[in-house]
Amino acid sequence: MSDASLSRLKEKNIIHARVLAMQSPESWNPPTMLLRLILVHGEEIFIHATGDARTSLSRMDPEKVYQIHIPGVSVRVNSNMKKNGVMSKFEVRLSKSITVEESPQVWPLKVQYEFKELNEMERLQVGDFIDVKGFVLHDPSDNSEEGSLKKKTFLLALGEYAVHVELLGVHAALTVTTGDFFVFRGIKVTSWQAERKLSTGFLTFVVRNPPDLRKRHAAEQPDASSPTKKAMKMEVKNVIEFQEVYLEITRLKNAATALLETALEVPVQRKQVQFKGQYMQFTDDIFLKETPFYEKSRLMLPRLAGVLTDGTNQLPVTLWSTATEVLFKCDAKSLWEKWSQCESEEGKEEFLTILNSNAGTSFRFACTLQTWGRGRPIQIEVNCNVDAVELL
Repeated sequence: MSDASLSRLKEKNIIHARVLAMQSPESWNPPTMLLRLILVHGEEIFIHATGDARTSLSRMDPEKVYQIHIPGVSVRVNSNMKKNGVMSKFEVRLSKSITVEESPQVWPLKVQYEFKELNEMERLQVGDFIDVKGFVLHDPSDNSEEGSLKKKTFLLALGEYAVHVELLGVHAALTVTTGDFFVFRGIKVTSWQAERKLSTGFLTFVVRNPPDLRKRHAAEQPDASSPTKKAMKMEVKNVIEFQEVYLEITRLKNAATALLETALEVPVQRKQVQFKGQYMQFTDDIFLKETPFYEKSRLMLPRLAGVLTDGTNQLPVTLWSTATEVLFKCDAKSLWEKWSQCESEEGKEEFLTILNSNAGTSFRFACTLQTWGRGRPIQIEVNCNVDAVELL
């Protein structure tokens, strides 16, 4: 919104706007409503409403244009555009009741997207908000825990690049299937255990299968079985040499053992590290052990016991779904389907072929070292959990 637009807003005290996104974040005190409004020419406004103002705005229908009376004193400079992803110089903060009524104006939605292409995302920083579009490469994983924030994740791809997208909160209720085309306005770059991804925020505007854009990009829809390049590489931090992992394990074990003398329970010590290495081939022994999958939110996700090596040293590790997806080029659902066919010798052979497809290839591994206790008296051990992987 320009300085002239702000001046007009302060003078007229009336806007005609539609809702792009609105949410009342749980557990906020006082109860608050956040809104992303759009004006006729595509300008956007961020509104923070509490008290009676929240009630006044809560009945707005995204399909309608509204006439909203805004006190000029409520308009101020938007000092932190990255906080909610609404790239407007100004914001409106309201607490008292205002007049909100249907507008006599009728006009189509004209969102002024500023799309970031997937092959241009490498230089983005955690916390950046962007607009992005692409096709869903495979059915999503529902990673929600009972009683926690709802979450749904999938790969968004366009051409030869792909990025992990995380739908949070109310966005996790959206229907997502393989081949869908999604458009996101104001989605945030986030990071978890060194893996960068895109996560929806309170005011992310999401459109599923817009016909014009989907048709325009139909030729760029990748095949689910085709290899894709990562749009954003891992954050590089806490890098050590392969052989140094053993020193870190010893440090953690000694620290936990020392604390065990006075602790009422096994003390947990953690350290995140990154190092280069390869994974060793899997053998028929995998079929003699417990099932290398676990159930989470009605999905079966991989959890494989593997071994990493630098050519000389060997390190037992646990491979989780975010790592197996990269190492084996196979999503969790497809890998579970292949495991389910392992009652036959042909099925076992095919499963091992998938697992060993990249054995001996060099990767960067992002791992969490974590202590745990076993036996009586308690002996401290250290697990090495592979959280993320990147091809070198």
